[in-house]
Amino acid sequence: MLEYSGDEQEPLVRGFVDLHSHWIAGIDDGARTPEAGVSLLRGLKRAGFDTVVATPHMRPGMFDNDKAALERAFASMCPHIVDDPELPDVHLASEHFLDEIVFQRLVRGAGLPYPDLAEGRRSPRRGVLIELAPQGFPTHLQRRLFDLARSGLRPVLAHPERYQEAYEAACSDAHRPEDAETTAEAIEALEQTVGLAEATRLLRDGPRQILGMA
Repeated sequence: MLEYSGDEQEPLVRGFVDLHSHWIAGIDDGARTPEAGVSLLRGLKRAGFDTVVATPHMRPGMFDNDKAALERAFASMCPHIVDDPELPDVHLASEHFLDEIVFQRLVRGAGLPYPDLAEGRRSPRRGVLIELAPQGFPTHLQRRLFDLARSGLRPVLAHPERYQEAYEAACSDAHRPEDAETTAEAIEALEQTVGLAEATRLLRDGPRQILGMA
């Protein structure tokens, strides 16, 4: 959707959905303080994101977060997020590093898949953000993904640029307030590279489908 502000000729794009960001403070390598997290959210809103899903890392040995710890961290940020039009709608999920520990958590319902935001209906499978080792896919990956699907989860691969030339959702992966400005610049570059229609698909339509909003 394109809007114009007054007599300005530059379009203001709204309705983007960010499925991958790290604005929850002090839980991983993302925002360090609540103030930094809120500042990041403000920047993402200005960049065009009306919905932002926090995806703090769940990676044993590096970020030893489980579902309960991430839910507590999210709850601790809520008092800092007021009813402010300069802030996007926020939700919680996780970026799951798909080792054996996290895989078992997911299949038994102890992970944090994306929220199902469908109105008036339930999606048959919930999207879940997974991360793989950059040097190669884990053994039996196809079987692991099949098992996740049987558990009612639809895997969404984080950092697909590391593995293949295929993109279905473009996200910020924002960690710091200053990343929001970089994200806005990247959106402009994306629109110039692939065109407005494809950029909108990656930033709005694809993410909305993953969340059951479309």
